[in-house]
Amino acid sequence: KPIDGRKLEEMLAKYLPEEKVIYAKKEEEKNAEDKAAVSTPAPEKNEEEELPLFDTKLGMLYCGNFEDVYVEMLELFRDMHEETRSKLDAELAEENWSSYTIDIHALKSNGLNIGSKRLQSICLRLEMAGKSIKAEKNVEESISFIKENHEKAMKIYEEVVAEAVKYLEEKK
Repeated sequence: KPIDGRKLEEMLAKYLPEEKVIYAKKEEEKNAEDKAAVSTPAPEKNEEEELPLFDTKLGMLYCGNFEDVYVEMLELFRDMHEETRSKLDAELAEENWSSYTIDIHALKSNGLNIGSKRLQSICLRLEMAGKSIKAEKNVEESISFIKENHEKAMKIYEEVVAEAVKYLEEKK
């Protein structure tokens, strides 16, 4: 994510016509984020299973259609797998929801970057549950959601890693 959001907003405000720019108030932004965080979506049966596990076209798109960049992203994804999995498992066991939320967010982004909407979807729901805990909204429900769905997410993660490895082996 090479774009600095604040600088992007400054540049847009600088170059767009003044009547097209609407500045949000900081309190409104915080309230909107809190509202989004408190609505942990209830898991729907087979919701993630309907999404693509590993879509190389999508992953290539996120890599600017440069196959060498895509291969490098897949290699990093594969190489970081054990460390990422161990870290998430430890954070779950320790109920370190702040770190868990940050790391599941990273996995969500990385999963989508390589083309896994299925991994991105479950990680997004886990991230929202973590944000609800941080916002002190629906805490028990959110903790239960994470505990009940973490292993499902890790299973999907393992499947995506296996597909990435298979793709990398085919490219050798």
